[in-house]
Amino acid sequence: MDTQSYSRASLASLVAAGFAIYIVALVVYRLFLHPLAKFPGPRLAALTSWYEAYFEIVKNGQYFSKISQLHDIYGACRAIPAWLHPRS
Repeated sequence: MDTQSYSRASLASLVAAGFAIYIVALVVYRLFLHPLAKFPGPRLAALTSWYEAYFEIVKNGQYFSKISQLHDIYGACRAIPAWLHPRS
């Protein structure tokens, strides 16, 4: 193995490891350290905005209904990572 291919493999491994560490740190922050972490709601919604996108895109705009269900379960709830949805 020549040094050029070895250094590319090392660089790719470092980038992959760095990305994995970033994702783990982001998950820990959003679930446990974020200022809104103490509020109830689905863990998946606390992790990513894709939770809302799923209901809006795949379920054809059913996020409003889902928010209503979440309010019945939790009251005020954390609907996306940086947003607390109060019951209106």
